[in-house]
Amino acid sequence: MTTQAAPARQRSTTGVLGLPQVLRLAGFALATYLAGDIGRLTFDEQLQISLVWPLYGVAVLWLASGTPRTWPWDVAGLVAATAASVLLNDGTAAQAVLGAVLALVAAGAWVAVMRALAPDLWGAGGARPMGTLRDLAVFLAASAVAAGVAALGRGTGLGLVPVSSPEDIWLTAIRNLSWILGIGALGMLVLPRRDLSPARWWSRAGRDEHLPLRVLETLAVVAATVGLATAAFGSDPTPFSFSLVLCTVWAAFRLPSVGALAFALVLGAVGVLATLQGIGVFAGATDPFTGAAIAQGFLITQVVAALAISFATEERRAAVARAGAAEREADSRAALFSAVIEHLAEGVSVITADETYAVRNPAVRRMTGAGGFLRPSLGGADQPVMVSSDGEPLAVADMPHARARNGESVIRELVRIRTADGTERFLEVTSIPVHGLDGDPRPVVVNTLRDVTTEQEERDQLVAFAGVVAHDLKNPLTVVRGWTESLREELEAAEEPDVATLRSMLSRVQGASDQMHHFIDDLLDFAVARDRPLHVVELDLSALGEEVAELRREGGTRPRISVQPGMIVRGDRALLRQLLDNLVGNAVKYVAPGVRPSVAVTASEVDGTLEVSVTDNGVGIPAGMRRKVFDSFARAHAPDYTGTGLGLAICERVVSRHGGRIWVDEEQVDGTRIRFTLPVR
Repeated sequence: MTTQAAPARQRSTTGVLGLPQVLRLAGFALATYLAGDIGRLTFDEQLQISLVWPLYGVAVLWLASGTPRTWPWDVAGLVAATAASVLLNDGTAAQAVLGAVLALVAAGAWVAVMRALAPDLWGAGGARPMGTLRDLAVFLAASAVAAGVAALGRGTGLGLVPVSSPEDIWLTAIRNLSWILGIGALGMLVLPRRDLSPARWWSRAGRDEHLPLRVLETLAVVAATVGLATAAFGSDPTPFSFSLVLCTVWAAFRLPSVGALAFALVLGAVGVLATLQGIGVFAGATDPFTGAAIAQGFLITQVVAALAISFATEERRAAVARAGAAEREADSRAALFSAVIEHLAEGVSVITADETYAVRNPAVRRMTGAGGFLRPSLGGADQPVMVSSDGEPLAVADMPHARARNGESVIRELVRIRTADGTERFLEVTSIPVHGLDGDPRPVVVNTLRDVTTEQEERDQLVAFAGVVAHDLKNPLTVVRGWTESLREELEAAEEPDVATLRSMLSRVQGASDQMHHFIDDLLDFAVARDRPLHVVELDLSALGEEVAELRREGGTRPRISVQPGMIVRGDRALLRQLLDNLVGNAVKYVAPGVRPSVAVTASEVDGTLEVSVTDNGVGIPAGMRRKVFDSFARAHAPDYTGTGLGLAICERVVSRHGGRIWVDEEQVDGTRIRFTLPVR
């Protein structure tokens, strides 16, 4: 591992440049030399200054595009290229040294300010292209510092050339600023980007327009610009230069920042070059210094206006795009939220401070009626009513949402609802006040409703179940305890206990334990009927019925049991055998004293199911119990017949798990007929 890393560390400190960096140095050296040539070509003998001076802009980009690793090479290359440019254009050695120093100082000052104020921008240590108004402000500040430092250096001469007048220094500073802004901004926009395709030159605002219209628009503006520029900078100028700002504004709005800047640079350069030739509106100023300064100011104005408007437009478009994306995301979230709320089984509502529903999902309407608890009169005769524990309608002030409006948090409170048909349901209500929405000091109330009727019924059944189990187990346990105490006393009192007495006591103990055993078996059967996984197969229900009947026929009452042959169903063999055993067993058990039981198991196919009937000649089931007998621990003949009250509840569980239903035939007069359905396929 270390042997592989060592060469990399050595390469990073050698300072040897690769081919791309060498080509970069050569390219900037050539650009620097050419920039110096252009400056010399635009030298004004009267003003003793070059009105076009792109060299400082190139110098800024040279150092900006480098890194601390390349800076030694960049500095040497910049100094050499600048000095060579001055010398090859008939400059003196002192002028060459001054020019090289000023170019290096200007570029160094620009990079220092940029790295201090915007280190994330390209040219300042980062990679982000310039694109915001803040970026422009930082770029202007760095350019102003660089232009001022170079102008002061030239004005003082640094002991190499004569000192300049204040007017010369100001004009030099303005000239430096205009070309650092123009060339530097163009490089700052172009060099970091990879996508410079012509498609980027069309305005984002015009992408949806037809291409011919955009071409006509561009041609019209170009023609107008040429006409206004000719009028302003021609041999017979008219004061139309201010109108050219409108053309720049168009370019800034309709073109990307690179295109807008190029447009502004061309216009500004035309103004400077016309002034240099002594023509145009700026050349007619009161003195040459003023005209040259105005021309440079015109270039600065064009560049800054183009960049400011273009960046502001881009920022606005980006903000609009973000707002649109945020709006679409908000709409998507709102739609998702509405879909979730609409399909929740729980009721969710929001009640405003004005006692109206801001949100109410269908579950709330289903549970509380059309008018809800806020406007119960709107629900008409079918409107459910919230009632108190004594069954009277609850006052509005006592309802959970009204109490929450007064600052109380109601958490999972159980309330009773009476429906139009007189039945009662139970709702679990949570009402929470929420303050500070929309600046209203009054709270809104967030309500959640959950129908817990089934849970409440199951809880009540569990309580009843516990009571029945405790009662039905306590009785035989009391018998066992009583007779075991009597047995102990008998054994302790007599030296030779009476065997017959002991047998009688033990028989009573055994009977009580048998009773508990049967009761526990029924509890287990009840649990199995509810929880045992179904193993559905096609089976002969008649054969199962015969197995059950054969065992029952051996009883002391010698029951007559007939089973219809050919009953084929699909179901779980063990559970269906338990079903038949309970039904036939009840039919044999619940008969009047002295009556021989008679049971018939018959069936017929109805609507794709097998409807099975178990008919007996027993004591029957009272009319008021014919539905309740299928509830857990329900017993229609509790005083006269022993039992746990679980047999028919087990039957109901078995049938319902097979997708059928079970009921007592209301039309049966003598005895009882219980019907149930099972799938046949």
